[in-house]
Amino acid sequence: MVPSMRALTLSLLFASAAWGQTVTFTTDSDFGRGTTNRVVAVDAGGALRLDAPPVARSTAVWSTNYLYGYVVKLDALTGRQLARYDSSTTPTGDAGTPLPPPNEYCNFSSTGACPGRLAVDEWGDAWVVNRAFGKQGTLTRIAGSLERCVDRNDSGVIDTSFEVSGDNLVSVVPAAGEYLGQSDECLLATVAVGSPNQWPRGVAVDKTGVVWVATHQDGRLHRFAPTFPVPTYLGAVTTGGNPYSLAAAGDYVVISSSGGNLVRRVHITTLATQSVTCSGLGGTYGVVATPTGDVAWLGGYFTGTSVYRANFATNSCSAFNTSSQVTAVTLDLAGNTWACGYNTHTVHKLSPAGVILGSYPAGGTNPHGLSVDAQGNLWVLNHGPTPNLSKINVNTGAIIGTYPLAGPGVPNGDPYNYADFTGQQLAKQQPFTRNGSWQVVVDAGYPRVPWSQVRWNLEDAGAEPVGTSLAVSVRAADSLAGLADAGFTPATNGAALSSVAGQFAEVSVAFNGGLATPVFSDVTLQGVCSAFSAACCAADVHCDDGNACTVDQCPDAGRSCFHLLVRGCCNVAADCNDNNACTTDTCSGDGGTCQRTSVPGCCNVAADCNDGNACTTDMCSGDGGTCTRLPIRGCCNVNADCDDGNACTADSCSGDGGTCTHAPIAGCCNVAADCNDGNACTADTCSGDGGTCTRTPIASCCNVAADCNDNNACTADSCSGDGGTCTRSPIAGCCNVAADCNDNNACTADSCSGDGGTCTRTPIAGCCNVNADCNDGNACTADRCSGDDGTCSATPIAGCCNVAADCNDNDVCTADGCSGDGGTCTHTPVGMGCCRSAQDCDDQNACTTDSCEGTMRCGHAPVAGCCRTSADCAAGQECAQGTCRTSDGAQADGGQSEVDAGTGTSVKPNGCG
Repeated sequence: MVPSMRALTLSLLFASAAWGQTVTFTTDSDFGRGTTNRVVAVDAGGALRLDAPPVARSTAVWSTNYLYGYVVKLDALTGRQLARYDSSTTPTGDAGTPLPPPNEYCNFSSTGACPGRLAVDEWGDAWVVNRAFGKQGTLTRIAGSLERCVDRNDSGVIDTSFEVSGDNLVSVVPAAGEYLGQSDECLLATVAVGSPNQWPRGVAVDKTGVVWVATHQDGRLHRFAPTFPVPTYLGAVTTGGNPYSLAAAGDYVVISSSGGNLVRRVHITTLATQSVTCSGLGGTYGVVATPTGDVAWLGGYFTGTSVYRANFATNSCSAFNTSSQVTAVTLDLAGNTWACGYNTHTVHKLSPAGVILGSYPAGGTNPHGLSVDAQGNLWVLNHGPTPNLSKINVNTGAIIGTYPLAGPGVPNGDPYNYADFTGQQLAKQQPFTRNGSWQVVVDAGYPRVPWSQVRWNLEDAGAEPVGTSLAVSVRAADSLAGLADAGFTPATNGAALSSVAGQFAEVSVAFNGGLATPVFSDVTLQGVCSAFSAACCAADVHCDDGNACTVDQCPDAGRSCFHLLVRGCCNVAADCNDNNACTTDTCSGDGGTCQRTSVPGCCNVAADCNDGNACTTDMCSGDGGTCTRLPIRGCCNVNADCDDGNACTADSCSGDGGTCTHAPIAGCCNVAADCNDGNACTADTCSGDGGTCTRTPIASCCNVAADCNDNNACTADSCSGDGGTCTRSPIAGCCNVAADCNDNNACTADSCSGDGGTCTRTPIAGCCNVNADCNDGNACTADRCSGDDGTCSATPIAGCCNVAADCNDNDVCTADGCSGDGGTCTHTPVGMGCCRSAQDCDDQNACTTDSCEGTMRCGHAPVAGCCRTSADCAAGQECAQGTCRTSDGAQADGGQSEVDAGTGTSVKPNGCG
């Protein structure tokens, strides 16, 4: 749809003119300059996303009056009736069997539209199925808001039903003006569903917006695209059974059947059917499904007193007894299941696991429909005692209010619904609208400006989740009227635009989503000129170079400026420069004319300086310069021209332009220079003009090194040059006398070999100056010098050794060692067997004679006849008191021994002990 001129003007008013050709939108303030449709700011700010669908914010509750063919709309906040509509209008296309007239009574066989289920889509529109028993069943669409209605009579206002009397009830009495019937411009369209007499019953809106209608008699599901205002038929799928109610969730539509033990679901894309068997089930009434579509809850009205839970993911079914005949079921916003107890006039609350959490009064009798509003409250359709809608707090079960469905002139026909009559089940699975847009118009300030590129979502907040998209397009024109008629050019992010040019550029962003939303964080519209200037212009005004003598032009938007010079025009004197330095050039003013005045005495070339004198060279200093006339050396016109001012020459001229002759006068001088004898070391003087020369030697002056000889053989004599000064440098190592060789060392005898000779320094034996001169190389002495020209002393260091010999302790039973130069001694015992005397050799054996031999080793000689045990004796002998004896007691060796009375050991005879 092309935006109106008013919309474009408003968009421009909210967008600041770029006054250049690059503009970025990235903040809430920036995006606020454009216009939005179903797009809102991201909570964190500085970005846009799709809004929640209108139904998610809706405060509408809908109900049908199936006996008299009405649909009533209430405010969920107050319970006030907002509007009342017919349930059908003239169907689009071939409707088959003629429809009953509006508001005809339903007799369940041949009269009445008999509206039944009603479901709400994401826009808040209500979709009503008319069963029309015996005739053609239909689907009717009623707009959920004024913006969705169609001004069919072009009156400029929407003619539709309103409650205006203040009694909170919508009257059908014509005089009240609250009900418009077939003239209601919010009653959008009615289309036929299936063949006649097939009883459309179930209705549901899936997450893509497709409307599903089930025909009970032939077991088919019909699909309608929600094209506005008239839906488009997409075809049907046969599922079997007798579909009674529908619920959309996830990728599925779940079916309740009035007979049999199967619960079915149909995939909304592949149209494949899947079923779960519930044993003993004889049919179900209402149905609701979890947002994924994997679990369905169904009312078991036809079978008994249970709520059934069919799990398609596990192919299982469970029954939960409520002690009531259950008709409608729904889910609250916390995921709990609510069920109508038809015969007990109650509603039951079950956890997701099937645990009954409470049972509460329904607010009327025979509850026949359930839905939850956007605030989370439960709405119950009650047949009696007077048909009403009750509103219940899902946390406490308390009745918040009870609201009638009838009104003035409206019979008390029964309410009837098993579908999502608030739209909140759909809002759970589609948290964002499927499409929206944002547009903004930028004014470049000048016509024909080209736009080169669009970049967007360069910030981290930008996102396009799977299943969503952002489509950016641009158009441009030189007027707002032209912009409204211009076509959009799709833009590729960061790619060059082609043929998009104009003073006004409009950026349009289409948001596509549903289950998720794209996020639009920023957009930059880039032109060929980031800013207008002479280098990139859009109009002649950008080309003004401030020069009154140029015609400034912008050849085309996006190009650089032309500056054409005006012949003969000047702004300042510099514009009048004739390149003649000898004229004064002036300009009469900006855009004026030139005047040129000759400068007196000025020259540009030598010819301007000719003075007619053959003896001068005439020259000019350059452009705008002055003349110089230099006499030509040696040129003369008369003799007087030859006077060289030298009294020592005779001057003469050969004629005009001739040459001079200057003959020297012998022996004559004028100045000292005339007396120069070439010797820099003489002062040459002249007595005056035409005088004579005098030459006096200059003291201390030299011309060559020989002039500087000081007769010292130990200096190198040199002269700095002609008329210079002498330098005398000592020759290293040279001496003339012994004093030249003094090294200030009292321990050397210093002498010189002669003039120009060399020094000899002989050490004086035994002489020292410092301790270091006394080092004797022995680490075990402390070496000292008594002072300058002193003597050395070496004091042994106690306990110090250099070699093992320094450590001899004169003990034959130790091994003496030294740790090294300046080290310490060690004395290690030699080991067992070393002796100094026989006492060192006592082996505590009374039968040996112990001795220390010459090798300092112990000897142990056995004592004849001595024993310690009988084993030491010969056969037939025994040891008694240290001596071997025969059995008669005689000593074997005839010797004698004694036994120490204290120790019981033998005492060796002959001094062996």
